[in-house]
Amino acid sequence: MLIETTQTFDNKEDAEDNLEGIKGLPGFLYGYIRTPSASGQKYDLIHIFACNGDTQNLRKQRAIEHFTIAENTVVTTRTGLSSDQQTMLELLTYPNPEGLHPAEIRWRDFARALLAIPVAQKGSKTLANHERAGLG
Repeated sequence: MLIETTQTFDNKEDAEDNLEGIKGLPGFLYGYIRTPSASGQKYDLIHIFACNGDTQNLRKQRAIEHFTIAENTVVTTRTGLSSDQQTMLELLTYPNPEGLHPAEIRWRDFARALLAIPVAQKGSKTLANHERAGLG
């Protein structure tokens, strides 16, 4: 079950510090800070966790019935990826090239499933460019 929690903070720095702290907790999936839209409002930290416990008596928390991410969207909480790592992440959206070793196919499919990355249609212009560059 997915749980959404909202916490309120007086300033942006406290909200950011809290988000950094919870990113390492088991079950953490996604989090963001909502900027106040009017003076006098506070910063809201919204985060989503995978939870297996009782959610009936949780304060400021809601069970999420359905969660969808747009196709071809890659969501990652990792920061500071090198350009090579970013390219590798983007390459996972392309179909496996012919002749790829079965073990590599299994690892690529595992990474896609783990990151919920959809595979692009064959013959995309970007795929052809990466293959020409020896990256695909």
